Amino acid sequence: MELTPIRVEIYLDSNGNHKYPRFNQIASSIRDNLDWSKYIDRYGGWQYDKCCGHCDDGCDENDPVCNSPNGCWIGILLVPSDFAEAATGLPGVTELSYEDAKRFYETRVTKNQPATLVDIEAMNAIKARRDAGVPDDEDVTSALDINDETPGMRLNPVKTFDGLCAKMGHRCKGKPA
Repeated sequence: MELTPIRVEIYLDSNGNHKYPRFNQIASSIRDNLDWSKYIDRYGGWQYDKCCGHCDDGCDENDPVCNSPNGCWIGILLVPSDFAEAATGLPGVTELSYEDAKRFYETRVTKNQPATLVDIEAMNAIKARRDAGVPDDEDVTSALDINDETPGMRLNPVKTFDGLCAKMGHRCKGKPA
């Protein structure tokens, strides 16, 4: 399914609670008769700015896509086009191009995630085997191959925006062929 990326500004109310856009105002038929929070989870849910959620450091204040001003948190969602079209009529919601969604995701959402995931338990088992003088076998070789799914070391499948979309089984609107 092709999904459309939208950028959402989430402000704080006077009590310090998050004020999400009123997505439940979108026709229930577009939301498959679900509460908006359940509906968006079907498509991967929120991808929040994890670097500087409130512009406290490292923000490019001139970047309209990635900047989270004080008192505001930026998140992106991947949603079907009819939901995106209806949502962009709400305050603080804008449709993003594929390039802007990719840039936001890779510089704000996953910037601090490792490119390689390490299973400490598996790595300790490999170390123990080697310390005991046991030669590496096919299981150890697979565990050390970052492209293999065997527990050990492997590439982080959602470090990149394209990886996230592939893991979810969706295509992002505007992605070059």
